[in-house]
Amino acid sequence: MNATRLFASLLLAGCAKQSAAPAPEPIPEEWLTEVSRRIDAGDRSGASALAQQVMESVEQAPRERAVAGFISTSVWAGDPETETQLLSAMDAFLAVADALPLETPITDTVTLFDARREGRHLAALLRLQADASFADGADDAVRVSGVSDEYRLLTEARCGEGAWTVTGQSLVRREGRPYDVLTAECSTDAAQTRDFWFDIAEWQHLMAFAMGEASLPPGFTEELARQVLMGEMAGPAK
Repeated sequence: MNATRLFASLLLAGCAKQSAAPAPEPIPEEWLTEVSRRIDAGDRSGASALAQQVMESVEQAPRERAVAGFISTSVWAGDPETETQLLSAMDAFLAVADALPLETPITDTVTLFDARREGRHLAALLRLQADASFADGADDAVRVSGVSDEYRLLTEARCGEGAWTVTGQSLVRREGRPYDVLTAECSTDAAQTRDFWFDIAEWQHLMAFAMGEASLPPGFTEELARQVLMGEMAGPAK
């Protein structure tokens, strides 16, 4: 199952259970199939046109808008001319995801937590491509669920033709909120250095829960919290 179908399945099936109001008509399955086919075939313009049609057809329902947003994400990824639409679509999904139980299943092995984690990562990468100074302070810190998210972003972010190498790390608090600040230098220009700020409030909340000092973070079950903690304790991918 590719990304388009994965996220569509989540928000058409799992999220529908969260609303007491009558569910709106689902996006036709054949539309999702056709968008996926066009993406796979490299027909970006055709896929984009169909994705726009999907978005217009589901304008009234937030969860359906989020599905359409991820269809568009798959279509527009890597296309700088549609960067604004892509980020808007991504933000729409993340807003929906933050308000739902994170253990909502997509497949037997993928949950809403996984989808939200990927969404945050992609949004951060796109913003870094558009603005090299993104995430250089608390105001636009990247929200993460663990240290591994931080190192993954720095591994995939670029500094021109080079890659970022972490040279320092510090914990900072601003107005009571915790941030992990990674200092990095460019592999092709040691004089090019900068700080990357990460909002680690959720991760610290999980750690406090594990130590019996706090209740579960919003959206988490005990099982999901355990899985995330165990995954991080296994060691971040640096």
